[in-house]
Amino acid sequence: MKVEWKGVTLAKSDEAMNYLGTYYFPHESINEEYFRDSDAHTVCWIKGKASYYNIAVNGDGARYYPEPLERATEIGNYAAFYLNQGVELVR
Repeated sequence: MKVEWKGVTLAKSDEAMNYLGTYYFPHESINEEYFRDSDAHTVCWIKGKASYYNIAVNGDGARYYPEPLERATEIGNYAAFYLNQGVELVR
């Protein structure tokens, strides 16, 4: 499975997982040349504090949980993408 934007592969992995309706990709599957750390953070009562990456070609586009809550530990080393503005999940 992979995530693409305008023909650019942002992440690709056979280990992507669906967690509560959102696909998460292992951090090592992310094409790092397109990602920059963001100062943005949000809090989810299920998963914990989310941090964000800016996609160098499209602004905020991926989130991750560096310290997920105990009930969401399986997404601790994964990132999720906002599937909008041309960002696509390809199965």
